[in-house]
Amino acid sequence: MIEALGVEEPSGSRLREIRRHLLAGRDALERMDRNDEVPAGLHEWMWESGLMTLALPDGDGLPASTASLCDAIEELGHHSGGLALLALAQATGTTAILLAADEEQRARYTASIRERHFVAFALSETRAGSDARNLETRIFDRGDHLEVIGAKWLVTNAWGADHFVVFGRHVHGGHEIGVSAVVLDRGLPGLLVAAKNDLFGMRGVPTASVVMKQVRVPRCRLLGRAGEGFSLAMRTLDRSRPLVGAQAVGLARAALEQAVQHCRRRRAFGGPLASLDGVRLMIADMAVAVETSRLLVRRAAEVVDTGRREATALAAAAKLHATDAAVRVALDAIQLLGGYGCFRGRAPERILRDAKVAQIYEGANQIQRLVVGRHVLDPPQAGASADDGGSDASGSTHDGLVPSMDGGNDT
Repeated sequence: MIEALGVEEPSGSRLREIRRHLLAGRDALERMDRNDEVPAGLHEWMWESGLMTLALPDGDGLPASTASLCDAIEELGHHSGGLALLALAQATGTTAILLAADEEQRARYTASIRERHFVAFALSETRAGSDARNLETRIFDRGDHLEVIGAKWLVTNAWGADHFVVFGRHVHGGHEIGVSAVVLDRGLPGLLVAAKNDLFGMRGVPTASVVMKQVRVPRCRLLGRAGEGFSLAMRTLDRSRPLVGAQAVGLARAALEQAVQHCRRRRAFGGPLASLDGVRLMIADMAVAVETSRLLVRRAAEVVDTGRREATALAAAAKLHATDAAVRVALDAIQLLGGYGCFRGRAPERILRDAKVAQIYEGANQIQRLVVGRHVLDPPQAGASADDGGSDASGSTHDGLVPSMDGGNDT
């Protein structure tokens, strides 16, 4: 903890349990990064502790709050970016289902997830990463069933997933009617999961390509209405991007702690590094980056949960600000550790690799800047729905990110 700098850890019984367990399991986390595999004991603990079912409604049927998910993901990210990504990706796939599922689908997949089955969110393709509208996967309407043909790549949790939320262009009567989403279950004929990707960051997370060769599924596996899948994907990302931001806050917090501990112990020029003004300036910038990232992530989570019109832009801002900050803080931590920071396997090196990957998934940060810039320069009109980027039901015209303007007066 770094209370002296004002950078505090999230509190709560679940978070204290996460902290206690992962502090005791540092060796397992190091093996996970080194061997690119989640130890069996960690997998089991993730399910037992409820971290893989964070996005499911609670016992009273109330939806999970994005804010509560962010707290858990931050704490996981503070100890392991990979573990945080496992929980985050599961929450993303679960959220996509819950946002569009009918009653039968909701009951079916909620029960399956509670039985410890993974869900994978399959949107990206080799030619449709940031350009998510350029999907080549096709969902053909064959009357009594659907047929899915295409391939997805960099699908998180693909190796262990039991259900895949797949997005593709819907073809009906020879004409494309937009993007649709379907849920494909593992074991369907023609559904293949390729070899696990060997990534330099987020080690241990089973990311892989998924190939669909004329996969036949009943129409009841269609999520929501035909042609409305792109909207579903974007609404899901509005909810997952603050989680990526929270993951990055955890990574940055860990890098800052490493730097502070080293600077207090290391002696140079007749005293501890921490006594040097140049070092204090760097530590101050790092602490401010962590704290501002957390505040923006929490603000975005609050706005997403209330469905206000700034949700899309604030979610994008939180993701890009926090992940960029995590990379900067990790680089500064390595700089402050000097030669000690350059050894492979040290925490700052692992944090830097993880933070760099986080800048790219859930929409590269250049795309997040386009989203924010569009919102600032061409804000949604009052009266539009919250999901379309319009005003919320309360009629508020401003809830963050964009300053209120009074017709162009400069005073």
